[in-house]
Amino acid sequence: MTELTYRLSETVVEDTKAFRGEVERFLSGELSAADFKSIRVPMGIYEQRVSGTYMVRVRGAAGVFLSEHANLIADLSKTYGNGIVHVTTRQDLQIHGVKIDDTPAILERLLEAGLSTRGGGGNTVRNVAVCPFAGVDADEAFDVTPYALALTEYLIRERSSFSLPRKFKVAFSGCSKDCALASITDLGFFAHKRDGVRGFSVYAGGGMGAHSALGIKIEEFVPDTAIFEIAEAMKRVFDQHGDRTNRSKARLRYVVARLGEEEFRRLYQEELESVRCEDLHAPKISITERKTNVSAIPVHLPLGDIPADHLQLLADIAYNLGDGVIRTTQQENLQLRVSSSMIDEATAAVKEIDERFMHSKSVQCVACVGATICQLGLCNSRGLAEAIEAELQDISLPFEATVQISGCLNSCGHHPIASFGLYGSAVRMNGRLVPFYNIVAGGHLCEGNSALAQPITRIPARAVPSMLKQFWTSAAKNHQPNENLHQMMDRWGIAYLRELVLNYEQVPAYEDEPEYYRDFGCCSDFAVK
Repeated sequence: MTELTYRLSETVVEDTKAFRGEVERFLSGELSAADFKSIRVPMGIYEQRVSGTYMVRVRGAAGVFLSEHANLIADLSKTYGNGIVHVTTRQDLQIHGVKIDDTPAILERLLEAGLSTRGGGGNTVRNVAVCPFAGVDADEAFDVTPYALALTEYLIRERSSFSLPRKFKVAFSGCSKDCALASITDLGFFAHKRDGVRGFSVYAGGGMGAHSALGIKIEEFVPDTAIFEIAEAMKRVFDQHGDRTNRSKARLRYVVARLGEEEFRRLYQEELESVRCEDLHAPKISITERKTNVSAIPVHLPLGDIPADHLQLLADIAYNLGDGVIRTTQQENLQLRVSSSMIDEATAAVKEIDERFMHSKSVQCVACVGATICQLGLCNSRGLAEAIEAELQDISLPFEATVQISGCLNSCGHHPIASFGLYGSAVRMNGRLVPFYNIVAGGHLCEGNSALAQPITRIPARAVPSMLKQFWTSAAKNHQPNENLHQMMDRWGIAYLRELVLNYEQVPAYEDEPEYYRDFGCCSDFAVK
């Protein structure tokens, strides 16, 4: 057991082993589809768009997967899935194209390796996220990775963590840049040092989706060991006051909105005092110091997908040349850590697997899996992302920019905090359904100074790539020296965008351009199924 893993509780082990019996009950007809869904989704198993296929989501606490873990997940994808592993914006790994009959074997093999899908979906404590550069970021107060691992170990011990009113997300950021998205999650921790003492400022009640909200500060500074009692207290507030009757109003941010910030803080402090009188049996935090001679190698993945064979090759590089760990990022990419003396050899080895892994585009798209896979998706967000990157392949910018794409109002593509974001919708035009994307822009995260993206307008999906090309071409000309993307958007970008999109709102007649009435990657007319 290394310092970069966490222990699975007996409750997780018991529930995982019991899942085989639930699958057998479902297949025999003893268990209805609805009842089975309430069991499989909290185990991280979702039904896909293609009938009879499922996705298995493997929890990636702190975005950390040991090389042997990555090898195993890749092998499971080849044996039971479609041979492609997907990195999520929550730092998990997903196996797609799985038959329900095979899910018990997958979960049991993961369990043997110390991995779990428990809490991969449903009304549960979800994956605990961290900044992907935790441990090597020069600006961080300290490495937050051990805290995310220890809190994961604590939270998944109790079955109460898997029967909440709605999903409950936690994140740790090592500095104010907030790469971990702690400002906009249910419970966010920012690392600080005061007089040499490690601790955190704490925010709560943030979240993305319909009616996105930034978290409110509930603690100015607490010692680092207080993370367990704070998380337990906030979980209890959510458990007691979350709306269990209206799923669309069930997240913690709606509790804040309904009760008001003052009452919300009072209830939290009341629960915190109660928790402090208990013995939580908190796990040990394996404190680490930042390694100054270690470099991070980013591995860029097309749409967050990596062939299982390639993942195994990267795992070998991590084991032989690095620290034996593959890290996942919120941008759906991977990262390796190697000593500075091995950087050239490791980079060459990664490039040999696939040159695209080492190619960082000026404009990168981060997209949810969209309507081709997800049953909730309206539009093919991945198809749009491919079209955008093809249109922008010759664009050169003096800064890196990301287009965040969600296939529907749900925010799996993180569009509510994007400098430039898109989310899919269906609009009836000229008597037919047309795939549209709503445009938002100007979002950014920074501790105490975050802002949600502003709504701009909506335009037909087919017009998005050419509109973006014109926008980023103009951005390259209007960018000022030493100006970051957020500053440029505030100064010039949003105003220009509001004018630009007026040229792209029209939908031509079906007889003139029928492709406007079809989603990307589809040869049939658009429909919401």
